[in-house]
Amino acid sequence: MEPEVHAVKTLTKELAEKYFRARFSVDLAAFHYLEDEAAKIISKKENSCGLQLDGLCELSEKSAGFLARHVDSISLKGLPKISDSVAQILAKHKGPCLFLNGLTSLSESSAEALGKYRGQGLYLNGLANLSESSAEALGKFRNALSLQGLTEITENQAKSLAKKTSDLNLSGLKTISDEVAVALSKHKGGLLELNSLSKLSDKACENLVKHLGPLSFTGLAELSDAAFDRLKAFGDSGTALYLSSPYFQRFKDYKSASIVRK
Repeated sequence: MEPEVHAVKTLTKELAEKYFRARFSVDLAAFHYLEDEAAKIISKKENSCGLQLDGLCELSEKSAGFLARHVDSISLKGLPKISDSVAQILAKHKGPCLFLNGLTSLSESSAEALGKYRGQGLYLNGLANLSESSAEALGKFRNALSLQGLTEITENQAKSLAKKTSDLNLSGLKTISDEVAVALSKHKGGLLELNSLSKLSDKACENLVKHLGPLSFTGLAELSDAAFDRLKAFGDSGTALYLSSPYFQRFKDYKSASIVRK
């Protein structure tokens, strides 16, 4: 089947039937287009890795309806855009995760629909910006939300996203204001990832350590002693804390010294 996969760009009903019968892994990401009948067939095949259709350039409403019935995760990282109707259909997917990292923009209607998704993870890492109403809609999504493409957010957007009750990945943010830090500190639970921050002001750190779940700052390169002391106290509380290598080592040295003193 492999030569056929590389010879065509469209996943036809005939090729989908061969995939369904195949006892080995087939690279569905090689396809740019998907026939509706093919979507119906592949949606029925259980696969622990889910449906990886990262090469698709477009998706019809009918195909989206079939894919949404798939019991495992769906990866559509190559889709550059989706219609509001397709977003509404995909939001009904019952599987664990939905990957839409190719989307560079999202309408407010699509954000409203995806905010109602009930899977365990929603990945929108290609979004470079987000309206305040879209942030409010996505803040209603109750499980892990990844928005690594955002390079800046407003205080109001941070307040909306902080309403989530599970993991929130904002690792595209290179800087945050003290006001945004206050808003994010009120994130309802789960891991808060801010891995592109190279530095934290004392005020921002003072507020972020009030977060009720784990924190991740693996990009930190600059931190005052006062801010580090606050992170030490946070780590001592037993809540998971992920730091960049230099500060992780410094924290380890501090922990070792504390044990010796005891």
